[in-house]
Parts: sequence; C-alpha cells; structure tokens
Amino acid sequence: MNGFGHRTHVDDPGFLPSVTRHPRLGTLRLISLVVFVVPCGLLPVLGFLTVPPEGALVDPFALFLPAMGLGAVGVAAVFPVPALPVDTPPEEAGRTSAEIVHSRTFIRLALCEAPVLFGFVATFVTRESSLLPLATGAVASAVGLLLVAVPRRRVLERIQDQLERDGATSHMWDALLDTRTQTTP
Repeated sequence: MNGFGHRTHVDDPGFLPSVTRHPRLGTLRLISLVVFVVPCGLLPVLGFLTVPPEGALVDPFALFLPAMGLGAVGVAAVFPVPALPVDTPPEEAGRTSAEIVHSRTFIRLALCEAPVLFGFVATFVTRESSLLPLATGAVASAVGLLLVAVPRRRVLERIQDQLERDGATSHMWDALLDTRTQTTP
C-alpha cells in the first residue's frame, strides 16, 4: 500500500501477454481457460445422447445433485490463504506467494468444477435423461470459476490481500510476472 491507501503493484498484463511472456501466470491462465471451456463443450455433444421422451418431467433428484455442487463452490470462495510472516526475505516471499497462488488456483478450479460433474452424473442416473442437470451444473460452475478460481486481476488481488494481511510484502506480482523459465511452480 502507498501513503494514500491505494495498492501499489505491477499492472496485470492481461490474458494474451501473460500467456506469451510470463510462464507462471500464463500457464495458470491457460489451464483455467481449458477447465472453463471443456464442460461447456460437453453440452452440445450430450445433446445428441440425451433425448428425453416427449412430455417427460425432470426428476427433482437430478437438480439436487448440481445444487450439492454449489456447496463446493462456496468452499472454494472461502478457502483460506495463509498470511506471510512479516520478516520473510523478498526472494522467498515471491516464491512462496507464487506457490500459494498456484495451489489455491488449482484447489479452487477443482472445487468449482463440482456442480458440472454432479450435473453430468445426474444426467445419466435419473429416470428420464435430460440436459437440464448438466446445464444447471455448467452454469453454476462457470459462475464459480469466473468469480472465484480463474486467476483474473481481482482474484489475484484478493489472494495478495490475504497474503499481506499481517503486514508482510508478498512480492507476488514480481514472482508471477517473472519471465525466467521456472522449473517448479
């Protein structure tokens, strides 16, 4: 923070520049994109496989499963980030911050995928097959991914705030935007 209470950090380069020039942040964003797009791609494919009989109603149990997945999205939203110790050296703080960003991103991606996975199962285990459970789960997962998991600037700033809540400087952006090739996350 600067003297006016505003955050001072390196600006987020955006999606494409981070993918092409910043291996740590770019890799996270590419993986997040794949995790976001693949479930949406299942909908048209499964549309040909699941044709409900005419006049069939959706089993309420089929909508209960994706709703259970919303609990996992809630857990992802409140999943804790540890604070850095105040006396952490800058190099170690940056490395630790980048590792925490990676681990929390993958945990949140996995938790936010729960509604679409539960919806996928519900599509096939209910009496009348319907795409409604999968579509419901896909929407819930997409919203959760965008708000909580995908490493956008706001999500990363929230993680940085949690890392620095005890007064340490995380050097998170320096580590994420480091252009050197990293052998470990």
